[in-house]
Amino acid sequence: MTIRDKLVSALNEAKEQAADERQRISELIRGKDEPLARQIWDEESSQFLRYYEEEVEVAESSLLLHDADTFHLPMPHYSDKHAWDESRLTYSRYLIRDERRKLRRALLEERRREDDVRSARGNQKIGIGGLIVAGIALVPAFISAILDLLKG
Repeated sequence: MTIRDKLVSALNEAKEQAADERQRISELIRGKDEPLARQIWDEESSQFLRYYEEEVEVAESSLLLHDADTFHLPMPHYSDKHAWDESRLTYSRYLIRDERRKLRRALLEERRREDDVRSARGNQKIGIGGLIVAGIALVPAFISAILDLLKG
């Protein structure tokens, strides 16, 4: 399992945990009749939900940084306080939403550029292959023409 696979797995797990916590919170709130109980539950459960949401952001940031490193893209420096946020619960650092969006866009552009280069290389290979096949096909005709010249 590659590092990227592990990061994707961690991201998916964090997303599942956050979704489960949201579901659990909504089910418990529906069962509460007393407004005070709902308020207390909301305050307590919001901390758990925030923990899971921050874990998703940390995992997503790690995956994006890994992919950006693979393509040698510039990444925000850790000292840039406008690009990074810190979890209040786990003290993990993660990219803010706008920085993650910028990095995703840069990755998409780089992948498109790489696909264009790969496609152009494929077209070149097809062209060269066609020339080789045409050259091989002309060899018998060339030999025949030479033999005709020598006979005649």
